Amino acid sequence: GLPHGDVPRLRAPHPPRLIHYSLIIVRFNMEKKVIIALWGPQDTGKTTTLRKLAQEFLESITMEADLQVVFSYTDKKIAISTGGDDEDEFEKYITSYNDKEWKSAILATPKEIGKLQSFIGSSNKNKEVSTLLDELSPDSQNLNNATTLRKLSRVFLNLIGKGGDVQIAFPYKGKRIVISTAGDDGKTVKEGADLFKALKADILVTATRTRRKAEDQDDKDKTDDKDVSSIKALEDLEQDEEVRTKAVWIYKSYLTYGKENHVGNTVLQESINEEQIETIRNTIHEEQAKTIKLVIDNIITDWEKE
Repeated sequence: GLPHGDVPRLRAPHPPRLIHYSLIIVRFNMEKKVIIALWGPQDTGKTTTLRKLAQEFLESITMEADLQVVFSYTDKKIAISTGGDDEDEFEKYITSYNDKEWKSAILATPKEIGKLQSFIGSSNKNKEVSTLLDELSPDSQNLNNATTLRKLSRVFLNLIGKGGDVQIAFPYKGKRIVISTAGDDGKTVKEGADLFKALKADILVTATRTRRKAEDQDDKDKTDDKDVSSIKALEDLEQDEEVRTKAVWIYKSYLTYGKENHVGNTVLQESINEEQIETIRNTIHEEQAKTIKLVIDNIITDWEKE
């Protein structure tokens, strides 16, 4: 046998690293989330595409589905919640931003419709909006208010113009989706991200101006500060302790057609006219919106299989 001095000592096993394992458990028990970033240069139609995406979804969900919508109308921030489990969280989000950024946002819920009626009613010239405002009742027990606000939200989405900013949250196939069409600079990307977190939503679709990493600024002459800040806002969301999810980047398709009609001394014939350019661009926006919706449908289907 081995000499006494060479007998290996029996050691107690190291205690398990509880902190390490608990962190892993928390990470993998987190609910799955997806961030979709539609990225590309400014003025390529990202807002238009995301607005069309929101309309695609609204056409596929029932009128009974509860919505949360934030948009600008005649230089005023308006927030509408038609009810549901997320209403309290939505009101907290609006109150938070009202204190810091918006100052005088108008919040309308089925029980609180007075401010919306007085503000819009005084300046509104749209008959459909007027009709719906008249249907709203100050009686907080009126269940029809929620239905009317759902209709009104859809009307406003069509009224505020292709350049208007919108954030909308809605249920879809058992998931909560937030679409932020409200611009692609850092401030507005953060607003959409904060709404996504406040509602504990499953899927966020937002826009950003560039795919460049925020810390990669070797070529500063070609990188606008707003480009960097929008990426930083998205990276902060990726790393947020409640999210920790890598974003899916989808490049914005766009038609580029130069105004110059010559190369050197050679005059070129126009291939398409202004009307055709607009038609082609609208087609690209619509088809890309449908593609993004298909991507989301596939993601949800894969979740259901797990």
